[in-house]
Amino acid sequence: LSSAKSSYQDTLFSETLSRKTRLNSNYVFENFVNGPSNQFALAACKNVVENPGETYNPLFIYGSTGLGKTHLLHAVGNFIFKNNPRLTIAYISSERFMNELIYCLRHNKISAFRKKYRGCDIFLMDDIQFISGNKAATQEEFFHTFNALLEGQNQIILTCDRYPKEVNGLEERLKSRFGWGLTVAIEPPELETRVAIARKKASLANVELADDVSFFIAILSSNFLCRLTTSRFKRQNLISSSRAAASTPCLSLRSNLTGRIILCCRCPSVDHTTLSSPKTMPWLLIFDSTVFR
Repeated sequence: LSSAKSSYQDTLFSETLSRKTRLNSNYVFENFVNGPSNQFALAACKNVVENPGETYNPLFIYGSTGLGKTHLLHAVGNFIFKNNPRLTIAYISSERFMNELIYCLRHNKISAFRKKYRGCDIFLMDDIQFISGNKAATQEEFFHTFNALLEGQNQIILTCDRYPKEVNGLEERLKSRFGWGLTVAIEPPELETRVAIARKKASLANVELADDVSFFIAILSSNFLCRLTTSRFKRQNLISSSRAAASTPCLSLRSNLTGRIILCCRCPSVDHTTLSSPKTMPWLLIFDSTVFR
């Protein structure tokens, strides 16, 4: 039990900061679908990676859940990781920042905590709104971390689910500092962008979407679209099925009397007349339309 506890603590906080901390390599600029709803945020991020710490510092990106804020945050980190080997990158959620701070306060490691985050070249924090409320110690530490990074001309990028002035329980001095650089919004995508996102995610999963399927997925809801990951396309063995491996699968729409919508994978190498139910068709994806109302 003691060994397991020690292992957990080591995972929670490491005094050293690797150059690519917790970045998702799948989130890159090339995979981000550009549209009117997010073009300004994308342009700002691309500008920042060309001159870290010199323009738009801090960069504050806000918008509802599932609109691509985290994708852009990782894309910035991945671009800098690839093109600026000398720079150290810290990607962290506000919740983890708070948990690491609590751990370091309890174990007398606050100096290591400050050295780790105040000395990085690129500081990327997701969901800054979660340090609001009755978290005075976390806000105090973040305030000084923020100041130290700016004084060192180190790049700061923050994401939030709302405009900084609208975050209740956040100290006014933090709200003021968040506005020192550039504040940019990501709006909910229009239909055309949602269609493009659906097709992009399908393409990354090596799945061909019929036009009606693309539009069906796009009109369900933006919340569903943000959850439509590559793994979701593969969840029913869509790609790995040995019977479908001989060619590129193509999804098309089917429906039945129960009101369910079926995305059916058509594969030229398969005799579909022998496949009569979802149990015998491992590449079927079935969505109940009531889930998305």
